[in-house]
Amino acid sequence: MSKATMMTTLRCLTAVVLSRRVEAPFIKGTIPNKRDLIKKRRKRKQKRNEINKGTWNMQTMQENGGHIDLAKLDLLLVEFKEQKLNILGLCETRWSKQGKFNRGEYTVVHSGSEKGGHKGVAVILDKYHGHCLKSYNSINDRIMMIKLNTKPVPLNIIQVYAPTSQSSDEDIEHFYNDLQSVKDSISSKEICIVMGDLNAKVGEGEDNECGIGRHGLGGRNERGYTLETSNRFKSLLETWAENETLPNEIWEDMKVVYTQASITHIGKKKKMPQKPFLSTEALQFAKEKRAARKTNDEANYKRLKRETRRQIREDKRIWLEEECAK
Repeated sequence: MSKATMMTTLRCLTAVVLSRRVEAPFIKGTIPNKRDLIKKRRKRKQKRNEINKGTWNMQTMQENGGHIDLAKLDLLLVEFKEQKLNILGLCETRWSKQGKFNRGEYTVVHSGSEKGGHKGVAVILDKYHGHCLKSYNSINDRIMMIKLNTKPVPLNIIQVYAPTSQSSDEDIEHFYNDLQSVKDSISSKEICIVMGDLNAKVGEGEDNECGIGRHGLGGRNERGYTLETSNRFKSLLETWAENETLPNEIWEDMKVVYTQASITHIGKKKKMPQKPFLSTEALQFAKEKRAARKTNDEANYKRLKRETRRQIREDKRIWLEEECAK
């Protein structure tokens, strides 16, 4: 085999291989649309950004000797995993002192009194958010705060266990003052979530729109009235009020302003009644054409069709001349 023949054979084989490589991916259904890829990427990103949170009043998680009830904690972690939670706040743990420890792949941060046995709050984080834990602040046995290093801004979670209706006014005053101090210490550019057992029933009614809206549950107790009307969450309510306006409402307000300004300074365009340019003759020709079509008289139908078009053109010419003469 000569050299020229070998080169020709190699070129043919290369062309066949390249054609197969090019043609194979373009089989229907093998290459996803670019828009679909972007949607899938966004969905994956949204799933990563979702945080499932919850809170639970445990009543107690302490053994008789004053130690942490690890058996009850393990049962709680099983439920934590089944509910697919990322962050879980606990109230009335009755644990002593403050601290942080790991239980398997979970991170537990708690805050309690020196001796324990009453009150106590805690927060459980899954493996991912445990690594995101930047700091925690144990205020007392009723309030604690954790800061997560999230993007684009840090996330602050305040876990609380509020006094009941049987508590003294002094204890309640002290609790809300501490809670307000913790909230004020957080930057307004960061996200803040207050969760836990507030021991309050705001209830339903028209006067609750500054809190949870008019669709509350049941009646209102004394602490619910304190929670809503005593202005303890002043900074929280102000933040909620600032963000109350929806984007659609903002655009509607802008539309009203622009419309009113245009009407005032420019005025509305007057709609002049337009005279129809089709004459009676054209309408009559169209009527006769429809009648001729039903009789299967093709010659008469074509003649009436030409007459109708001619009359329409003539009527339109006359109408345009009258409009231009105005």
